[in-house]
Amino acid sequence: MKKHLAANKGTNGKAFYSICASRSIGNGKVRRNSRDSYQSIPQSHILPIKELKELPTDEVCSHCLDMGLITRNRQRKAKGLEPVDHLFE
Repeated sequence: MKKHLAANKGTNGKAFYSICASRSIGNGKVRRNSRDSYQSIPQSHILPIKELKELPTDEVCSHCLDMGLITRNRQRKAKGLEPVDHLFE
């Protein structure tokens, strides 16, 4: 099974959501989206970006890579930085 990028911090006992199974609601918060196929991802397969970066990209969900890149470039733009071409650059 592929590994997924965490969309939230999972603090205070809250479960991690994968970025491909969530939607942003603003203020840095996320909620689950309506994609049923991604709602049963085991917590052990959802990793923060620092841990995901160490894995080969063929072991990572392609949806998470694409959506993570969009999120990362949005954050970089807000800081006045140039966009990157890959999530792990």
